Amino acid sequence: MSSILSKIKNYFRYLLSSLREIIKGGILFLLAISGVFSAVIFRSLDFNGVIISIISICVEFFAMVICYFTFRAYLQQRDSNGAEIQKKQKELK
Repeated sequence: MSSILSKIKNYFRYLLSSLREIIKGGILFLLAISGVFSAVIFRSLDFNGVIISIISICVEFFAMVICYFTFRAYLQQRDSNGAEIQKKQKELK
């Protein structure tokens, strides 16, 4: 029973230590589908289909640019902290 509780405690500890990555992933997901959100909002406001398409494509383009720079910064940060992450993962096991 104590081994199960120990594993659960380790899982929660790992989840809390990776909370920043989870939040960044959520932001990337929201940016990736922002064009669809804008299309739905403009459709509910009875805009023309051409206007909806143009605005949604522009919103999606800017969101993808932001995603690119965010993801690139994340990968650079991950490469610099690679050794530290591996040490933490070994400690949690």
